[in-house]
Formats: sequence, structure tokens, C-alpha cells
Amino acid sequence: MSNNSGKPSILIVARDSYPPFRVDVTILFSKYLKKHLKIDWLMRHEASKPGTKASDGEEEYYIIGRNGIRGKFDSVVQHLKAVYRIFRKDYAIVQCRDTILLASLYSIASRLSGVPFVYWMSYPMEEGYLDIAKRAFAEGRYAKALTRWIIGMSGRVSLYRVALPLARHIFVQSDQMKSDLLAEGIRVDKITPVPMGVDTDSFSPAQCEPAADAFYAGREAILYLGSLDFARQMNIPAAGVAKALRSRPNAIFVIIGRASQPERDLIAKEFGDLPLRIFFLEQMPLRQALSHVRRAHVCLAPYPTCPKMLASATPTKLVEYLAMGRRVVANRHPDQSAVIAGTGLGLLSEFTADGFSQSILQALDLGEPTAREMAHAHEWIRENRDYSTLSEKMAPIYAKMVNSNGAEKRWSN
Repeated sequence: MSNNSGKPSILIVARDSYPPFRVDVTILFSKYLKKHLKIDWLMRHEASKPGTKASDGEEEYYIIGRNGIRGKFDSVVQHLKAVYRIFRKDYAIVQCRDTILLASLYSIASRLSGVPFVYWMSYPMEEGYLDIAKRAFAEGRYAKALTRWIIGMSGRVSLYRVALPLARHIFVQSDQMKSDLLAEGIRVDKITPVPMGVDTDSFSPAQCEPAADAFYAGREAILYLGSLDFARQMNIPAAGVAKALRSRPNAIFVIIGRASQPERDLIAKEFGDLPLRIFFLEQMPLRQALSHVRRAHVCLAPYPTCPKMLASATPTKLVEYLAMGRRVVANRHPDQSAVIAGTGLGLLSEFTADGFSQSILQALDLGEPTAREMAHAHEWIRENRDYSTLSEKMAPIYAKMVNSNGAEKRWSN
């Protein structure tokens, strides 16, 4: 555990790619929790590049290469080196994030070396693989189906028979995910929900002006910011928007995000007689995207609950919209329903075209949120979903593990 920071060291083995971009990595850990912990990351290159090591002066990144056979060899070497560092007692805590197969290796290594092991479940990856296998079998793609089924079933064994029983603590993304783990026999005192949140320092209506693009002039805007991948079933809310636009001749639909042409075509198909009322914008820097959110009259937050594992998510876009003081239409979903109830600045819909259409029209009729509505929503988010607040919820859990383990580097606030 030797380092020059005076803070306990943690190794986080993550499924994420380098450079990291997910906010629960870059904000929750690399902005807030690094005040308490010296963090080493082990993750893969986003691009096909040789393995390397990087540092930003405070955090170390052990990066696995992604060049064919050489990349696979590098992966084995990097993980063996990480296990060696664990046995050398370089770390006060070892944590795996969504690494369903590797988690058993690191949990066993941690137990043998006397280092607390933590699992960070942001998504039930094993269920995701099994769902892909199910769909691939139905489509006759048997090789893909078998491969995904083997990974999914192996992941279940790795997690529920080895890693989670050995874990000192488990961070999950939602109360629903906690309930799912309890049903698998995991002890309740080991599980803490830490939902996806927002950094309110960056998401503030006062910090950016509304977008002034020409297509907004004098029009009501319905906006969606995010992924259009087929799993999101975006054709259903898009059909709801198209139906609402037919009742609102001055309204437009703006979509911001990276999407393939087939994904765009699926959405555009719903606007067959309204081709000039939908605008696709490419992925853009956060500040620019938030200017479009500020300009929107209604923001759309669709998130399917089927297949089942999607019900355990805590969708990020909803809280980001609300932090920007926007009125939102979101479908009924365990977490989204709780957020809408807490903030009061949104409407819930069924995940159907008619449901979205009716809620969008109702939201447009309500008009611009009042200062009181925005203040109430902001206060709820600050107390429940701000990453600074969430980090302070997690810090004592890490502190208890470090101090009870007699670590060389004691926890300090």
C-alpha cells in the first residue's frame, strides 16, 4: 500500500475502455472519491493500440492493449501483474466493476492476501449475455448464441458462487438491483445502492444560454439526447412524438446523439408525412448539448423495462434534464418513477406511442416550469443524486473496510 499521497490505495478493475467517459467513473471516482483514495485503474484501450501505462499525476491507468493475439497475451500479463501487486499488499482495497468472469479471480486473490474485495455492479452483465443468447437462438445465429450463453452462465457462477459471497461490500445501481441480489441469497448488509447521478456543478441552467439554431425559431421543441441503439426501442417514443406533432403544428423533434443510418431510418419512418419536423444532430460537446436542452420545451426520457434487467437501471438522462430545469416526459420505470415523484418536474407515461403522445401534449400545455418548480427539483437532485452527495455516502463504507483491516494507510477525511 505504499504511495506518496498518504491515502489508502485502491485497484479498480473495470470493464470500461480508456480513456474513461462514463460519469460514474470520471465524476464519482476521479473527481470526488479520489479525495479519499489513491486510485489505480486497470482497463482496456478504446482503440486497437498496444498496452501501456498512463498517469494524470493523481491516478494511475494500467491499460490493456487490443491488438489481436498480442492484445490477449497482454491481457493475461496485465492481470497477472495486478494479482502480484495485490499479494504484495500494494492495495488497501480491490474492486471489480462489471467484470463478471474476472471477479472470481480477483475476489480469491484478495481473500488469500487479506485485502477487502468490493464488487461494483452497474449492470447485470451476465443477464445481458443470456438475453443476447436468447435472441440469437431465436434468429438462428447459433454460434453467437452458444458463445453468449456460455459467457452468461459462467458469469452467473463466477458472481453468485464465488465473487459476491467473498465480497466485503457490493455497490449496486438501484434499489431494484439490490432486491434482485437479495433474491439470489446475498446478505442485505453487504449491499448499498449508488444510483447514476449528476454533477450539479456542471449541470446548471444559469451556466449556459439556450441554443439559437435557426430551426428553433418560434417553435416548440421536444428533445431527446442519448443513444438510438435498437435495444432502446426508440421507434415507440418516436411514434408518440410524431402523433403529438400532428396535434401541434408548430412543434419539432430534435434528437442529439451518435446513431447508425439504420437506427435513424427506424426513427424517421415514424415521421413519414412530417419529414421537416425532425432534426438529427450529431454527438457534441457537453456544454453545446446542454444549450439545446435549455432551449427545449419538453425533454424525452424513454427507458424500456423489458428485458427485465433494464428495470434495475437508473437512467442518467432524466436527472440531467431535471438538473437543467426542464420539464420531462419519462415512461414508468422503477427508478424513473421515483425521480419524477421526488422532483415533481415531469410526467410519467406508459411505454407506448399513445402514452408518450398524451404526456408530451400535457407537458407542452403546462408550459415553462416556474422558478419554484425548478428550485424544488434542483434541491431533490442535490440531496439524492448529486455525485458529491453520493461520494460522501460511499466514503464511510470504504473507510470502515480500510480501518477494520488494519491497513498501513489509515483512512482520513
